[in-house]
Amino acid sequence: MLEDINALAIKHIEMGHSPIPVPLGQKNPIIKGWQKLKVTKGNTNKFFPKGEVFNIAVLTGTISNNLIDVDVDHEMALSIAKSLLPSTQYIYGRKSKLSSHMFYYVPNGQMKTVQFRDAEHGCLIEYRGDGGCSICPESVHPSGEKYTSELDSVPATINDNSLYECVALVAVCSLIILEYPAEGSRHKVILGLSGLLCKAGYSESDIIKCVQLIAQIANDEEVNNRVQTAKHTYKGYKEGKNIAGFTILKDILGESRASLLSKWLNCNAKNEIKEDILSMVEEMNKSYAIVQVGGKCKVLEECTNPSTGNKSVNYHDINGFKQFYQNKLVVVGYNGKNKPIEECIVECWLKHEKRRSYKGVAFLPKEEDTPSGYYNLWLGFAVEPDPKSSCKLFLSHLFEVVCREDQEIYHWLLSWMAQAVQKPHIKTGTAIVLRGVRGSGKSLVAKYFGEIFAPHCKYVSQQHQLIANLIVC
Repeated sequence: MLEDINALAIKHIEMGHSPIPVPLGQKNPIIKGWQKLKVTKGNTNKFFPKGEVFNIAVLTGTISNNLIDVDVDHEMALSIAKSLLPSTQYIYGRKSKLSSHMFYYVPNGQMKTVQFRDAEHGCLIEYRGDGGCSICPESVHPSGEKYTSELDSVPATINDNSLYECVALVAVCSLIILEYPAEGSRHKVILGLSGLLCKAGYSESDIIKCVQLIAQIANDEEVNNRVQTAKHTYKGYKEGKNIAGFTILKDILGESRASLLSKWLNCNAKNEIKEDILSMVEEMNKSYAIVQVGGKCKVLEECTNPSTGNKSVNYHDINGFKQFYQNKLVVVGYNGKNKPIEECIVECWLKHEKRRSYKGVAFLPKEEDTPSGYYNLWLGFAVEPDPKSSCKLFLSHLFEVVCREDQEIYHWLLSWMAQAVQKPHIKTGTAIVLRGVRGSGKSLVAKYFGEIFAPHCKYVSQQHQLIANLIVC
């Protein structure tokens, strides 16, 4: 009871805490220099006179045996705190905010007080250490509610900085849930969050736990898919792949919140930017390269036909390519006012040292003959051998119709075709010309055989498509 304030003060002193008096119904001490006030058993009567009624608070941080109060402010943070914070035996709160104060001893961890505050949602949670104080049980909140103990034993001891990391996780998860996007962007926000947590040094189990918690509380119907995204991201990170974090979250949550999350997780913003730029460059390199063609620089694009699955190569003018991607930006740094400097991803890619580049192109089916620094236009065969399939009908057509059952011509034709497939790097020096009545199946031979070499085979039906406007003598 507050009527026995002197006994309460002594109880805290015996626990190794530094108690201080606070006016009843208030939260802030009024004694000058209270941050360094050391109340002992010998002077408790001076600061806590018997018979007088005060609120009682304890100083947090080094002065109270490295005492940390995790003050959970926001309702969202309260809903997930016990899932992410270490257990402790010293917890209290008030009727409208039960379990909002959780105490720990952190002898070798961070003592600096940190408020995890968002501009819109206010303070989500506070890691209260040096320079702070917390109102204790039996005291009265300004709302009139009384602080009551839920667990009144000894605070848990955390011997490293993991408590701070757990508090940061509570803040990060709370903000992600509060700003969880609509369907269509949820995969990206989990991808970006997983990348950021990997770079901040969290374990796979921690990342999965956070992602699962976020998806469940946000009523995301694809919880399992979100967990798989987290696992895949962590696997890629451990394999040394460059994974994005900040850039993805910036696109979904905005620049300020992405920066805030990075700050909370102690991610170095400059390193984040470098890694995200490298990740962007590697993603661009999967489809694009700079190549010299005919004395000019072109953007080479490797494409796949969505209908046939066949690969092909296209060339783009650099200026036109820039215009196409003009609305895709990446953060490349910050100015003197800490405002982000953005650049078109093509501009950034073009001047990056790891951009994919080639001195020229060559068409060499024997890939080991490709000169260093050249792009080989040979994309391989369009089909794979299938031992379960049969080309009996095609061979019958060749023998009976095309070769008129002439065994010698049939053998020569098959040998010509075989060399084209088995040794595509060797030119045969001859061309096949089929002449016959319409509907006899000449085009059928060219079409089916040519499909083996797609996209390196062009099927034409008119003479001018082959020789254009050349004068043939």
